Amino acid sequence: MYLIAGACFLTGIIFGRCFKVYVLAPTCAVVFFVSLFIAYSEAHSLPWAAFDAAVRLALLQLGYVGGLIAPAIPSLLQSRGTRPAGLNLARSSGRRADRHPL
Repeated sequence: MYLIAGACFLTGIIFGRCFKVYVLAPTCAVVFFVSLFIAYSEAHSLPWAAFDAAVRLALLQLGYVGGLIAPAIPSLLQSRGTRPAGLNLARSSGRRADRHPL
């Protein structure tokens, strides 16, 4: 279950980065019917199948939202004036800027 749920999340991220929202509805339908087919083939009860489908659909949609937000994160960090530690590309001369040159 965790592997398929992770695949749904990653699929949502990819769809959020590459496609418009119109692709989300057919993908949700496919995930729902695949979840029901897997539950039917493994002889799970109906509440378990519904829970499993709901978790996969929620992860797909959360991944889609994450894929939409991901490109905006660097610009949001720059507008706040903070940068991640790994993105500081400026070379330092060894002197601090607040010291006097004397």
